[in-house]
Amino acid sequence: MDVTRSRMRRTRFFAALLTFVFLTAFLRADCAKDHRSSENAGFLITDFTISGTQALSSDELATIENELTGVCFDENPEQIQEYVKALFQDRGYFSVEVKNLRIKPSDPLAVPEPAMLEADVLEGPQYRLAEIGFIGNHAFNADELRNKFPLKKAICSRGTR
Repeated sequence: MDVTRSRMRRTRFFAALLTFVFLTAFLRADCAKDHRSSENAGFLITDFTISGTQALSSDELATIENELTGVCFDENPEQIQEYVKALFQDRGYFSVEVKNLRIKPSDPLAVPEPAMLEADVLEGPQYRLAEIGFIGNHAFNADELRNKFPLKKAICSRGTR
């Protein structure tokens, strides 16, 4: 009788263990971009809301918010704040200030943990580069070098480039 109980306990234990392993694997979310140091921890940004900006249109804000949605981070607010700053700096807002970053986790059992992100942002002035010139280049011509920079020509409001 004791052998039967022992087998039943062992069977239930392994069934529970397999269920746990299956659910853990099932609950793992896919990250659009993964900036975590360990896949067994961190946040998955499920929603991002920006407030406090002055010059950006709602379409531009939505684009920035969408770029962060689905991205995974370590549980490190400074890392997330730097990433938010980089999103604005990529658009020419080099003196951006990210203030009052709030992370609101929603499911402590999920790995990574889904979290909503809110940030107050002062974007500051937008800087634009008029032209890139090269002096003394011999290995590559100016067009080849210019194409290596992730910049695009913008049409100014006066119709000039």
